[in-house]
Amino acid sequence: MIPISDTRCKCGRVWRVEDGDKWIQRDPGKITCKCGQPIASWSGSREYRAVLVKGLPEDEGLQKPPCTYE
Repeated sequence: MIPISDTRCKCGRVWRVEDGDKWIQRDPGKITCKCGQPIASWSGSREYRAVLVKGLPEDEGLQKPPCTYE
């Protein structure tokens, strides 16, 4: 994965946005932190991933990062 940028949420989490998969079809999408702040959005054929760089104490032991992909 190629890092695109780091984003700090209002909740204090730090996310690294990475270049993800490339698709033939063009689909919009977005990644939203558990606190509700958008991490990344797109409307093309490229999809992105968010990696939690710095979490909160409540994130310890989670199997999945505290974000949603739409």
